[in-house]
Amino acid sequence: MITKNNYSYQDCWNYALSLRENITVEKTKNDIITLCQTSPEHFWLKFSYKLLSFADYTAICRNLDRYVKESYPVPYLTKQTFFCGLIFYIKKGVFIPQKDTEVLVEKTLEYAEKHWKNKQKLKVLDIGTGCGNIVISLAKNKPNWNVTTVDINPQALAVAKKNSEIHQVKNVEFIHSNLFNQLSQDNKFDLIVSNPPYVSAEEYQNLSSTVKAQPIEALIAEDDGYFFYRKIFQQARNFLKKKFLLVVEIGHQQAEKVIKLIIEYFPQAKVSIFFDYEGRSRVVSICQSSRFGSSVG
Repeated sequence: MITKNNYSYQDCWNYALSLRENITVEKTKNDIITLCQTSPEHFWLKFSYKLLSFADYTAICRNLDRYVKESYPVPYLTKQTFFCGLIFYIKKGVFIPQKDTEVLVEKTLEYAEKHWKNKQKLKVLDIGTGCGNIVISLAKNKPNWNVTTVDINPQALAVAKKNSEIHQVKNVEFIHSNLFNQLSQDNKFDLIVSNPPYVSAEEYQNLSSTVKAQPIEALIAEDDGYFFYRKIFQQARNFLKKKFLLVVEIGHQQAEKVIKLIIEYFPQAKVSIFFDYEGRSRVVSICQSSRFGSSVG
């Protein structure tokens, strides 16, 4: 093997395409560019320029090997992921944020503005923080909020804390807890948000190997995917103020049954459903105050 002094992005591109005959360029090109640790604009502008050292090139090729041959998630290889315009540190063993979850953040901020027009300081709880993407996105937008976040996975909490330091977020408290277990019932919240596990065991079998590389406990929920909704709705009533907003992400096929659970536990609340970027049911909000009666919208 002849070792060159310098390599180009084109060398990386050709190496990636050589790894598998049936690789689909259109579907993988952005991942290849990401693994080259550059932007699409810079990648194509400098495509043939010899910018990479042998060490850089071999490191990229190792990651391309794992990506193409093992379907290993790109964020675990680059140690970073993007969410709501922010860069988050990520590592194996922690759930990778998905683009559709940005809808949860967007609608939480939008409805909080409507529900508390005087922009008062709110007490907020995030359940299942993962890498901290939801709670940090909310806390950066609302530095006057007093935010608590919990997770059963200590590794996820460590990553979330690191991300809070990276983004210089000061208004978040991190607690190792299984749902509400380590919280005092004297602690009442205006707003609770959560993106809990909601994949059924049967659905899990059909997920891609890339998704299955993520922690299974962050994906699968018992009771055909509804276990955590029932637990959260049942227990949240002891931790919410009389006027509250509760926002959760759901699977696109789960809206009807989740609404039935909401009616069971919050019969006086207003329920709203929001869609993801592909037009599928993705977020449900439960809102209650003196201004709202019982309705579904």
